[in-house]
Amino acid sequence: MLKRILALFFIGAIGGAMCDQIHVRFGVLFYPEPFFLGQAWWVAPLFGIVANVIIAGAYLFLPRLAPEAWKPDAGRIITAIIWFAGAYLLSGLLFKYPVYLAALYFIFWIVRIVKTENRAAVIVFSILLALAGTIVEGLISLTGAFSYAFLAPFPIFHTPVWLPGLYLHGAPLALLVARKMKLI
Repeated sequence: MLKRILALFFIGAIGGAMCDQIHVRFGVLFYPEPFFLGQAWWVAPLFGIVANVIIAGAYLFLPRLAPEAWKPDAGRIITAIIWFAGAYLLSGLLFKYPVYLAALYFIFWIVRIVKTENRAAVIVFSILLALAGTIVEGLISLTGAFSYAFLAPFPIFHTPVWLPGLYLHGAPLALLVARKMKLI
Protein backbone atom coordinates (compact mmCIF):
# COMPACT_ATOMS: atom_id res chain seq x y z
CA MET A 1 0.00 0.00 0.00
CA LEU A 2 2.75 2.45 0.95
CA LYS A 3 4.62 1.60 -2.28
CA ARG A 4 1.51 2.50 -4.31
CA ILE A 5 1.08 5.79 -2.46
CA LEU A 6 4.73 6.72 -2.96
CA ALA A 7 4.71 5.65 -6.62
CA LEU A 8 1.59 7.71 -7.27
CA PHE A 9 3.11 10.63 -5.35
CA PHE A 10 6.19 10.66 -7.59
CA ILE A 11 4.25 10.12 -10.81
CA GLY A 12 1.80 12.87 -9.83
CA ALA A 13 4.61 15.21 -8.78
CA ILE A 14 6.56 14.79 -12.01
CA GLY A 15 3.58 14.62 -14.37
CA GLY A 16 1.76 17.47 -12.66
CA ALA A 17 4.81 19.73 -12.61
CA MET A 18 5.37 18.98 -16.31
CA CYS A 19 1.78 19.90 -17.16
CA ASP A 20 2.04 23.00 -14.98
CA GLN A 21 5.09 23.98 -17.03
CA ILE A 22 2.71 24.42 -19.97
CA HIS A 23 0.88 27.07 -17.95
CA VAL A 24 4.11 28.71 -16.83
CA ARG A 25 5.70 28.78 -20.30
CA PHE A 26 2.57 30.11 -22.03
CA GLY A 27 2.00 32.72 -19.32
CA VAL A 28 -1.30 31.25 -18.14
CA LEU A 29 -0.25 31.61 -14.53
CA PHE A 30 2.70 32.82 -12.53
CA TYR A 31 4.25 32.28 -9.12
CA PRO A 32 5.41 35.35 -7.19
CA GLU A 33 8.38 33.45 -5.76
CA PRO A 34 9.55 31.02 -8.44
CA PHE A 35 12.09 28.43 -7.38
CA PHE A 36 12.82 26.29 -10.45
CA LEU A 37 11.80 26.85 -14.08
CA GLY A 38 9.31 29.52 -13.03
CA GLN A 39 7.52 27.30 -10.51
CA ALA A 40 7.35 27.54 -6.74
CA TRP A 41 9.14 24.86 -4.70
CA TRP A 42 5.84 23.40 -3.50
CA VAL A 43 4.30 22.75 -6.94
CA ALA A 44 5.63 19.22 -7.52
CA PRO A 45 4.93 17.97 -3.96
CA LEU A 46 1.43 19.42 -4.11
CA PHE A 47 0.72 17.59 -7.37
CA GLY A 48 1.99 14.38 -5.74
CA ILE A 49 -0.41 14.79 -2.83
CA VAL A 50 -3.29 15.79 -5.09
CA ALA A 51 -2.73 12.73 -7.29
CA ASN A 52 -3.22 10.51 -4.25
CA VAL A 53 -6.34 12.39 -3.14
CA ILE A 54 -7.90 12.23 -6.61
CA ILE A 55 -7.19 8.52 -6.98
CA ALA A 56 -8.63 7.88 -3.50
CA GLY A 57 -11.80 9.64 -4.64
CA ALA A 58 -11.84 7.65 -7.86
CA TYR A 59 -11.75 4.39 -5.86
CA LEU A 60 -15.25 5.21 -4.62
CA PHE A 61 -16.56 5.06 -8.20
CA LEU A 62 -14.85 1.84 -9.29
CA PRO A 63 -17.69 -0.46 -8.18
CA ARG A 64 -19.98 1.39 -10.62
CA LEU A 65 -17.67 0.77 -13.59
CA ALA A 66 -17.81 -2.45 -15.57
CA PRO A 67 -14.36 -4.07 -15.29
CA GLU A 68 -14.35 -5.13 -18.94
CA ALA A 69 -15.24 -1.62 -20.14
CA TRP A 70 -12.74 0.07 -17.83
CA LYS A 71 -9.86 -2.32 -18.31
CA PRO A 72 -6.71 -0.31 -17.48
CA ASP A 73 -4.53 -1.60 -20.28
CA ALA A 74 -1.58 0.44 -21.50
CA GLY A 75 -3.39 1.67 -24.62
CA ARG A 76 -6.33 3.08 -22.68
CA ILE A 77 -4.13 4.72 -20.09
CA ILE A 78 -1.88 6.28 -22.76
CA THR A 79 -4.95 7.53 -24.63
CA ALA A 80 -6.30 9.12 -21.42
CA ILE A 81 -2.89 10.72 -20.76
CA ILE A 82 -2.86 12.14 -24.29
CA TRP A 83 -6.38 13.57 -23.83
CA PHE A 84 -5.38 15.18 -20.52
CA ALA A 85 -2.02 16.51 -21.75
CA GLY A 86 -3.76 17.76 -24.90
CA ALA A 87 -6.30 19.58 -22.75
CA TYR A 88 -3.46 21.19 -20.80
CA LEU A 89 -1.75 22.25 -24.03
CA LEU A 90 -5.02 23.68 -25.33
CA SER A 91 -5.28 25.84 -22.20
CA GLY A 92 -1.81 27.20 -22.92
CA LEU A 93 -2.72 28.03 -26.48
CA LEU A 94 -6.23 29.42 -25.91
CA PHE A 95 -6.28 30.84 -22.37
CA LYS A 96 -6.88 34.36 -23.71
CA TYR A 97 -10.17 33.07 -25.17
CA PRO A 98 -11.63 31.63 -21.96
CA VAL A 99 -15.25 31.22 -23.04
CA TYR A 100 -14.27 29.44 -26.25
CA LEU A 101 -11.80 27.26 -24.36
CA ALA A 102 -14.45 26.34 -21.77
CA ALA A 103 -16.86 25.46 -24.59
CA LEU A 104 -14.23 23.33 -26.37
CA TYR A 105 -13.42 21.47 -23.17
CA PHE A 106 -17.09 20.76 -22.59
CA ILE A 107 -17.73 19.66 -26.17
CA PHE A 108 -14.68 17.37 -26.21
CA TRP A 109 -15.65 15.94 -22.82
CA ILE A 110 -19.19 15.21 -24.07
CA VAL A 111 -17.70 13.45 -27.12
CA ARG A 112 -15.58 11.32 -24.79
CA ILE A 113 -18.45 10.55 -22.42
CA VAL A 114 -20.94 9.61 -25.15
CA LYS A 115 -18.68 6.71 -26.12
CA THR A 116 -18.14 5.65 -22.50
CA GLU A 117 -19.81 2.80 -20.70
CA ASN A 118 -21.14 3.54 -17.21
CA ARG A 119 -21.64 7.18 -18.15
CA ALA A 120 -23.53 8.13 -14.99
CA ALA A 121 -20.62 7.25 -12.69
CA VAL A 122 -18.09 8.95 -14.96
CA ILE A 123 -20.23 12.08 -15.22
CA VAL A 124 -20.71 12.33 -11.45
CA PHE A 125 -17.02 11.77 -10.73
CA SER A 126 -16.00 14.24 -13.45
CA ILE A 127 -18.27 16.97 -12.09
CA LEU A 128 -17.19 16.39 -8.49
CA LEU A 129 -13.53 16.51 -9.54
CA ALA A 130 -14.12 19.72 -11.54
CA LEU A 131 -15.84 21.38 -8.57
CA ALA A 132 -13.30 20.25 -5.98
CA GLY A 133 -10.29 21.07 -8.16
CA THR A 134 -11.57 24.55 -8.96
CA ILE A 135 -12.35 25.29 -5.30
CA VAL A 136 -8.93 24.07 -4.13
CA GLU A 137 -7.10 26.08 -6.81
CA GLY A 138 -9.20 29.12 -5.93
CA LEU A 139 -8.30 28.78 -2.25
CA ILE A 140 -4.60 28.43 -3.04
CA SER A 141 -4.79 31.43 -5.36
CA LEU A 142 -6.44 33.46 -2.59
CA THR A 143 -3.30 32.99 -0.48
CA GLY A 144 -1.25 34.73 -3.19
CA ALA A 145 0.81 31.59 -3.84
CA PHE A 146 0.07 31.89 -7.56
CA SER A 147 -2.13 33.89 -9.89
CA TYR A 148 -3.78 33.31 -13.21
CA ALA A 149 -2.79 35.94 -15.75
CA PHE A 150 -6.20 36.21 -17.40
CA LEU A 151 -9.45 35.75 -15.49
CA ALA A 152 -11.82 37.86 -17.60
CA PRO A 153 -14.67 37.78 -18.46
CA PHE A 154 -16.14 35.24 -15.99
CA PRO A 155 -13.80 34.20 -13.20
CA ILE A 156 -14.94 31.26 -11.11
CA PHE A 157 -13.71 31.56 -7.55
CA HIS A 158 -10.44 33.28 -8.56
CA THR A 159 -9.82 30.85 -11.41
CA PRO A 160 -10.52 31.08 -15.15
CA VAL A 161 -13.90 29.89 -16.44
CA TRP A 162 -12.22 27.08 -18.39
CA LEU A 163 -10.51 25.44 -15.39
CA PRO A 164 -13.37 23.07 -14.48
CA GLY A 165 -13.21 21.75 -18.05
CA LEU A 166 -9.58 20.78 -17.59
CA TYR A 167 -10.55 18.76 -14.53
CA LEU A 168 -13.37 17.10 -16.49
CA HIS A 169 -10.69 15.67 -18.79
CA GLY A 170 -8.64 14.44 -15.84
CA ALA A 171 -11.48 12.29 -14.49
CA PRO A 172 -11.33 9.41 -17.01
CA LEU A 173 -7.57 9.18 -16.51
CA ALA A 174 -8.01 9.12 -12.73
CA LEU A 175 -10.58 6.31 -12.98
CA LEU A 176 -8.26 4.21 -15.16
CA VAL A 177 -5.29 4.80 -12.85
CA ALA A 178 -7.41 3.91 -9.81
CA ARG A 179 -8.52 0.68 -11.48
CA LYS A 180 -4.90 -0.12 -12.42
CA MET A 181 -3.66 0.52 -8.88
CA LYS A 182 -6.45 -1.63 -7.45
CA LEU A 183 -5.21 -4.53 -9.57
CA ILE A 184 -1.54 -4.21 -8.59
